[in-house]
Amino acid sequence: GVVPTIMRDAPFSGVYLLCLTKIMALSHLLPSFDVLPSSAVTFGAGLVAGTLATVVTNPPDVVRTRMQVRDAGGSGDGAGNKRMRQVMREIVRQEGVAALFTLGLAPRVVKKSFQAAMTWTLYQHITEVLTRASSFGGRSPVPAPLSSAAALEAQKSAAALEAQK
Repeated sequence: GVVPTIMRDAPFSGVYLLCLTKIMALSHLLPSFDVLPSSAVTFGAGLVAGTLATVVTNPPDVVRTRMQVRDAGGSGDGAGNKRMRQVMREIVRQEGVAALFTLGLAPRVVKKSFQAAMTWTLYQHITEVLTRASSFGGRSPVPAPLSSAAALEAQKSAAALEAQK
């Protein structure tokens, strides 16, 4: 189902990015923050953010998977064409509300959290490499992600500007 897929993927991206930026902004509170490579901090933050986003978006994934399994059965009785809400009601009625949050969660968390963490860490690394090797006067041709150190510096600058007012 297209609708359940959109209802899973769009919120996942929003929740993931929100959690990632908040975790990165707070990462300076880690006792070992100064000795950890930035890629380790980003990867760890990505794992946590990916796990949270996966848990939040599991219900539409359960519904989508159930709809796809029915469509694959090819029964021809129209059961695979049930609308999303009907499938969700059926799952809740037969298996309980908890099924929406628990069915398939463990493998999905492993896959999605590692995938998101690796993607964001790789993006950050490539951005840093391009920035160093850039012929743009040290400026990156692509926007750099907000590192934890940059987030801390931005918070300090904002607080200093606010104090001056």
